[in-house]
Amino acid sequence: MDSRIESLFGITEDGYRDLRFNLNESSVHTALGGDDLHVLYFDSDDGCALFSTPCEIFEESGIKFELIDCKYCDIALSDLQFVYKIFKSFSAGSTDVH
Repeated sequence: MDSRIESLFGITEDGYRDLRFNLNESSVHTALGGDDLHVLYFDSDDGCALFSTPCEIFEESGIKFELIDCKYCDIALSDLQFVYKIFKSFSAGSTDVH
């Protein structure tokens, strides 16, 4: 398990496995780390992705996307829109990103 999962999101090793392999529903988790926003997404079938700021290439106009402990991660368009809205809210100055 990537060390950021517990340090940023407070998810234990057992919780991490449960979220990765529940086969029922995807989930989204948010965390603020200083001035940065982190959104952890589980697709429920072994996929895990971390969306975060800052974005090196696009700066304030983009987000960083990383696969965590997997080779693929599927995401429903509705979940992707939800993640986008979280980042839009954050960039507008809201600290209520949960």
